[in-house]
Formats: sequence, structure tokens, C-alpha cells
Amino acid sequence: MKKARVFVDGALIGLVFATYSTNDYAAHLDRQLHDVHCSVIPGAPPKEEAPGCRAALYSPYSAVLKGQLWGGIPISLFAQGSFAFFAGFAVYLAVAGTRASRAAVVFYAIVAVTPLLVSIAMFVISVTQLNTVCETCVGTYVASILLAVGGGLGLLRLGPRPRGGLLLPVVWLAALGALTLVPSLVYAAAAPDHRPYLGGCGTLKKAPTADGVLLTLRGVPSRNEEIRPLREAQSWVRSLAAVKRFVPGFFFGGMGWNVTVFFAPSLLNHRFGVPMGQTGLFLALWMGIGTITGYSYGPLSRRFGRKKLFLTTLAGSAACLVVIGWSPIRGLAVAALLVFGGLLLMTYPSLHTFVGSTVRPEEQTRAFSWVSNIQMISGALVALVSGFLSAAVGIHLPFLLAAVLTLGVFLFYLPRGPEFFGGRSERAASPGVNGGA
Repeated sequence: MKKARVFVDGALIGLVFATYSTNDYAAHLDRQLHDVHCSVIPGAPPKEEAPGCRAALYSPYSAVLKGQLWGGIPISLFAQGSFAFFAGFAVYLAVAGTRASRAAVVFYAIVAVTPLLVSIAMFVISVTQLNTVCETCVGTYVASILLAVGGGLGLLRLGPRPRGGLLLPVVWLAALGALTLVPSLVYAAAAPDHRPYLGGCGTLKKAPTADGVLLTLRGVPSRNEEIRPLREAQSWVRSLAAVKRFVPGFFFGGMGWNVTVFFAPSLLNHRFGVPMGQTGLFLALWMGIGTITGYSYGPLSRRFGRKKLFLTTLAGSAACLVVIGWSPIRGLAVAALLVFGGLLLMTYPSLHTFVGSTVRPEEQTRAFSWVSNIQMISGALVALVSGFLSAAVGIHLPFLLAAVLTLGVFLFYLPRGPEFFGGRSERAASPGVNGGA
């Protein structure tokens, strides 16, 4: 428990100081002077006199991509995401205790060294380039040391533990990368476009004039050029609003794929004794069946309708996941796995058809970018949670969790009308045609 306590303390302290640094950096972007947090004591109020912290705040090393984004992306934002992952994983290790797998403890010990390496590099830059030390940064350095010490204690006191799945560290590493990068990507997407103002200090208000009276000078941005970034941002927002109804469906798509790829081999190996090499053949067959059924979406949707086909694949997927998680019979579990592959990959063309029928053609590129990223991120997050559950309870639990979540997606879409999926309503549909939805 002591090593887990060191894990938790180090991660939470690092998260606090990274949040302080991020808030201070964001506040100074209005070109005004603000009090800054500059103390090694968490919770200390911000103060005006903070030469070391201000030197680090205004230095070129405080952010990346300053030439492309207004103020750049503060490096403390990356630290926020990574320390948030470390905090969540540390809580898991503390709660699981000796039930946590060896793979979890070893993985955490290895990645817990990375904040210390970054802290050493930033400390060298502060001393050699800035000739000062930031007190808030020192708090982050201390948190990094606690994480590394906790990782070392974890390795020294491993003791008897379950081994854990071989693919779980890959899932955890992907989750660490996602939590480290996603806050920065969101920050970058929300940053204002400052390029129209690089050549001046804005424009003066003037009375409206008739078209053609005033000429646009060469090199001076026109009104259309100034509002183009705003229109671009509004287009991204509109496309997200148009596809938000399909977020649960793409959540299911990412979850179903990741749970199967990462946990089905371990389940077949540990429960039924299937060699790991043979589990790869089952996965290949799973994908092949799904590819074939995906090609049948067109005629099936015209015959039964989009909504009926989609709901059928969801209901069938939930049933298959229950069988995979609970079946004590190898043949039944493998059969359910293969059927689930056919149903899962049938939902992909359904969902993309819904998006194509709902979003305007000029915004479809952004819409498909949204849903693709939603599918990948949701799959990574569910795989992360499933890894914890698998290590703490059993390898069958990820599939039962996926079955419950799939049932929730099914119930969400069940009462929706055909127009919700981009099809025609029953009143608008032609008599004798049942493929309008």
C-alpha cells in the first residue's frame, strides 16, 4: 500500500502543478499582467512578484507551435493529460492491491520514469538558458521524483501476482498517449486564428458604402479573408451537431473492435486452452466474415430498411457478447465470436450511410473526421477500463461489459423514427417501398 500511496501522491501533486502552469499561461494570452502561481506548496495563492515563474512563463520553452497558433500549446497541458493518466492508474493499483497483475505494476514503473526524464531536461534548460528556477516547476519536479520512486518500490515488492494479458500494456500505452495528446488537440482546435492580425492592429469601424466605391488594396486582407476562419470553425461545429445522434453507434463500433482484438485471444487461451497462434487464425476468420457481411449491407438495407437492419445487428451483437463472456463450451464461444464479427462489421456501413444521408455534402469530410476519431477514442477508453476489470475480476468481464453497453446503444436507437437515421418518414415514403429507412 505504501508504494501505491507514493504513486497516488506523486500523480496528484503533478496534476495540481501542471494545472497551475496551464491556467497561468492561458491567462497571460490577453497581453495583460496577472498574478501567477509560484510556490512549491499546493494551494498557495497566486502572487505578483514571481520573477522565476514569469521568466519560465514568457520563455520560448513554455509552449510549442507558437508560430502556428496564438500563444502556442503550453507544454504543461501535455503534463496535465499524462498526470491524469498516472493518477487514474495509481488509484487502480491502490484499490487492486496484490490482485493487480505483474504487467500492470511493471508497465506503471516503466512509464512513471518519463515525467522524471522530462523534468530533468526542463531543469537543465532553466539553469543554463533562463538562469533561474521556477518554483511551480520545482513542484512538478518533486511529483516526477515521487512517481519514479513509487515505480521502483513497486518493482522491488512485486511478490506473487497474476501475470496479466500480454496485450494490456499496449492498450495502456495507447491510453496514455491519448490522454496526453487529446487535451492539447482540443486546445489547438479552440485557439483563435491570429493570422489575419499579424500585419496590423485590427480595423477601424467605417460607415457602409456602396459596392464598387472602395477598392481592396493588394496585401490587405479582405472581409471574406477575415471571417473565413470563423466560418471554418462554425462548419466544424455544425458537422459535429449533425452527427452527434450517431455518437453512441460509433462508440459501439470502436468498443466492439477493441474488446475483441485485445481480449478475445486471452479469453480463448486462458479459458479453453486454445494456443495463441490458433487464436490469431480465429481473429483472421472473424475479420473475414465481417468483411463478407459488410458487402451485403446494400441489398439487405433495401430489403428490410436501414433502421431494422441496424437494430438487428445491435441486438445480435449484444447476445453474442453475452455468449462469449459466459459460455463454458469452446465451440459455442467461438461460433458466437465469428457471428459477432459479421454483425459488428455490418454496423460500419450502416453508420456511415446514416452520416452521409444526414450531413450536407460540403461538410461530410469534417463529419467523417469527427466520427472516425470518436470511434477510435471510445474504443481505446473502453479497452482501458476493460483491462482493469480483466485484471481485477476475470477475462470474461470485458465482453459482459461490452454486452451491457451495446444493449444501452440498442435502447437509445429503438424508439427513433426513420428520419432520425437520415431516411424518409413513413408518410413521405412511397407506397409499397419498405427501404426508406
